Amino acid sequence: VLAFIFIQRFVDLMLRLSAQFHFVYLSPAELVTAYLKLSVVLGLVFASPVILWQVWAFVRPGLTAGEQRSARTALIAGFGFFLLGALFCYAVVLPMTLQFFYSFNASKAITASISFDSYMTFVLGMLVVFGAVFEMPVLSYLLGRLGFVRSEWLRKGRKYAILLIFIVAAIITPPDVVSQVMTAIPMLALYELSVFVCRQAEKR
Repeated sequence: VLAFIFIQRFVDLMLRLSAQFHFVYLSPAELVTAYLKLSVVLGLVFASPVILWQVWAFVRPGLTAGEQRSARTALIAGFGFFLLGALFCYAVVLPMTLQFFYSFNASKAITASISFDSYMTFVLGMLVVFGAVFEMPVLSYLLGRLGFVRSEWLRKGRKYAILLIFIVAAIITPPDVVSQVMTAIPMLALYELSVFVCRQAEKR
């Protein structure tokens, strides 16, 4: 309910990414439905600290003291890294991607009238994907702490990881070298950070 009250501010932030598009809605209820869907997503984001706390309170009695410290660190860091990934996507990746999609139109007979619901679905999907990608160091730390992943494995697989990162960057960004490199560099840094935190977890 609180998110729905202030939903227009959030929508304005999202639409600011693509001032060149002309947005429409294709059915009488589409705009209201899209606003309600966005409000639910924002409500989950706002409530996530409480939700995570409840999950933690349920799991904590079954963990040892060391596992509690690791899980608590992972929860806090995971939330922060997710927000960092979403912010990077909003500030860097989405503007480049949307600009490429707009400039791809080579015919003056075609105008960019975009369904508001499909646009918001695309933007939210990108934000979630990058938020999840930025969870890589936290996941590596937690798996390393539990003994499921070894830093040696990550070091040996570095060349394959670099190739995979550039392939992913090429898929999710416009087909130009600058965009791909700007997206791949943070992902490479996250991989190296994952190796480091996994090694630290092994020492513990």
